[in-house]
Amino acid sequence: MSVIPLQPDISHQPLVTDLPAISLANLPAALKGFCLQPLPYRLQHLQSTYEIAFDGYSYPGQQDSRNQGPEDHLHSFVFSDFSPRECYPQQFQAFIRDQWAPLCRQVHALEQSILLALGLESIASQHQRHFGHMMSANYYPAARQTGVDSSGLRLSAHPDVSLLTVFLQGLGPGFEYRDAAGCWCDAPVRQRVTVFAGELLEWLSDGTVPALRHRVSESADNGDRFSFALFSLPQPGTELASIEGAKITTEDWYRLHLEQWDNPGYNHQEISRP
Repeated sequence: MSVIPLQPDISHQPLVTDLPAISLANLPAALKGFCLQPLPYRLQHLQSTYEIAFDGYSYPGQQDSRNQGPEDHLHSFVFSDFSPRECYPQQFQAFIRDQWAPLCRQVHALEQSILLALGLESIASQHQRHFGHMMSANYYPAARQTGVDSSGLRLSAHPDVSLLTVFLQGLGPGFEYRDAAGCWCDAPVRQRVTVFAGELLEWLSDGTVPALRHRVSESADNGDRFSFALFSLPQPGTELASIEGAKITTEDWYRLHLEQWDNPGYNHQEISRP
């Protein structure tokens, strides 16, 4: 059985691969255990402590997270290839020590196969040489426990900062995506590794492969929810080139991605390209 179709389609939809959901062992329990620690302990691990990529902790109602909005009903912890392992909370140490490197190798190979199948050889070459990964580990407490007024969404609509986003355990109930006609669609709940395009792939492909805008809605079962997404991101200090030759550094890419949250009318396709 092939891992991906010979001509994968990730334009305006998630790509469900033939790979079964990847076991993350005790990571869900470790994440929830961290999120149940006293607030002063958790605040020692905010993103401002790390200041590398998007690493660190975000919580419901937080005003200055780089990973979610204050209206979003989740806790998230991001760890990556870009920070020393020992700087992360002890709850995550066993997973990072034992599973992180082989997991990233497996996902890297999958990403390469998708990029090459899409005919994006120049992007695949940069991915091979210059990219690492970050994990966004997300815990949505049962809706009644969040203390946040219901808006109908547990996570607001957004595109990801990544080249590709890989959901290791498939997509759970409530995951919605915007299709080519601008309509919101329910993604099928499947226990298969699922991949979709991030904003960096849209930028590097000069708009050929659009980023998937997605959100998490309330569902019939609003109990505890976990999701674990691997984002492919360039190493710090890297300069990338789009297919048509536009250049951007890793740090400038992060800045441009984050500008849209300060300016809702922002459109990264309108960025001046040197």
